[in-house]
Amino acid sequence: MNDDDKSTILGRRDILKAGGIGLAAAVAAPLLLSPGAAFAAQATGNRRVLTVYYSRSGNTKALATIIQGQLGGDIAEIIPGTPYSDDYDTATVEARHQLITGQRPTNQLMSVNIASYDVICVGSPLWWGTLSVPTITFLTTNDLSGKTIVPFSTNGGGSRDKTFDDVKMICAKSKVLDGFKIGGGRAAGARSSVALWLREIGMTG
Repeated sequence: MNDDDKSTILGRRDILKAGGIGLAAAVAAPLLLSPGAAFAAQATGNRRVLTVYYSRSGNTKALATIIQGQLGGDIAEIIPGTPYSDDYDTATVEARHQLITGQRPTNQLMSVNIASYDVICVGSPLWWGTLSVPTITFLTTNDLSGKTIVPFSTNGGGSRDKTFDDVKMICAKSKVLDGFKIGGGRAAGARSSVALWLREIGMTG
């Protein structure tokens, strides 16, 4: 979602913390990913890697698939408990309202055990200069302490982007590596760029 609205109703820390960590107890039911049979974590070398993503248009899904293909491990989709409108403009208003009011609707029940993974790759589209609300919910309602977090994102435009800074703020007790971002329309063809990034951050040889 483009970041053309420059008005600020709540500070970023207030928006993320109040809507996420501050409400974690209220939405602490186990979360989050696409339904299906539960599966055990698959080890990749000495690491157990999980790639999770929220994708509305399919661009972040395409990028997540590339990352999982190069790293191995498991992959799962973050799915909101209540879907956004199919109409883009309406969905934009819904998402903006959630962000500025601190609402963090729950996601669908996950079929993987987050505690069994060492590395969590987390993907989100850029929404109003930050993470999508479903991704914020994922990060704030799971205990990621001590894990390595590998963020990635897609965007459709907008000059303000604090996505990875916000991941570091939310995941203060995790090791957050440098993230990867790309325009949504280029995500499906990002294999070589992803391979270079993964090497640079020490995830591959």
